[in-house]
Amino acid sequence: MRKQFITPKGTHAAATYSYAVRAGNTIYLAGHVGRDANGKVVEGGIAAQTEQAFQNLRRTLEAADATLGDLVKLTIHLTDIEMMTVVREVRARYLTPPMPASTAVEVVRLAPDVLIEIDGTAVVDDTD
Repeated sequence: MRKQFITPKGTHAAATYSYAVRAGNTIYLAGHVGRDANGKVVEGGIAAQTEQAFQNLRRTLEAADATLGDLVKLTIHLTDIEMMTVVREVRARYLTPPMPASTAVEVVRLAPDVLIEIDGTAVVDDTD
């Protein structure tokens, strides 16, 4: 099976990992955070960081010839689980039913100034 290592345009450079790896119809997404194209964490708290993380996920999926609608699993890592209400509100602007399976996990810390990290798996339907 051929593997495609995805580096999307419009996101900061990542020297130590791939944003995603596509193996056949499955796309494995690395953790995406609220960093802009220059690698700077966006200001505005959890809502702004969640918004940016979903934009980054969308760009990565598009680079892999997929969409947010192809997501089948998300894992959301938060430094404060109480922020999940805001995350759900932002997520609802990016995802439509049927919703992917989802897990939220509170973590002690992420990268400096990062409040949320989202990873996932997408599956693209066969076009045959």
